[in-house]
Amino acid sequence: YWDKKGRRLEIRNRHDWVAYIKWRSEVFQRDNWICQICQKTGGYLEAHHINSWIKYPSLRYEIGNGITLCKRPCHLIANREQRRIELIIGKQIK
Repeated sequence: YWDKKGRRLEIRNRHDWVAYIKWRSEVFQRDNWICQICQKTGGYLEAHHINSWIKYPSLRYEIGNGITLCKRPCHLIANREQRRIELIIGKQIK
């Protein structure tokens, strides 16, 4: 699995890939295939990790750590806001 910048993510084996696909499917089903921000149905939907995939590996496959978002604009906005919040928190800890 590759991220938006072409970097390989930490899904290194088939078991991890199957777990990711199962998590993604369960998030979509729980949210009725509706973007949870703009309420758009259909189109290109993505499962967003509320707590970062990289920073919270123990939460990667927790259904409660996922939310269904449309790719544009909601997932793009969520990612931008998530990075901004992580930067603010990081500065406060230092």
